[in-house]
Amino acid sequence: MAEQGTPVELYIYDLTNGLASLLSPTILGRQIEGVWHTAIVVYQREFFYGGGGITSCAPVSTALLR
Repeated sequence: MAEQGTPVELYIYDLTNGLASLLSPTILGRQIEGVWHTAIVVYQREFFYGGGGITSCAPVSTALLR
């Protein structure tokens, strides 16, 4: 459990860095704005749910961005 006063942040970002918005009409036939990733950041770790359950990494360094 987080200690009182420990900052907790919600991260929401596009894994494609804008490419989904540009390429989706050609690939999907419709516009999408992004492929969104959400995570909670606390104690200098980014926690998110993935294929293997709850996972963590350094903030904004998920393997999904590579």
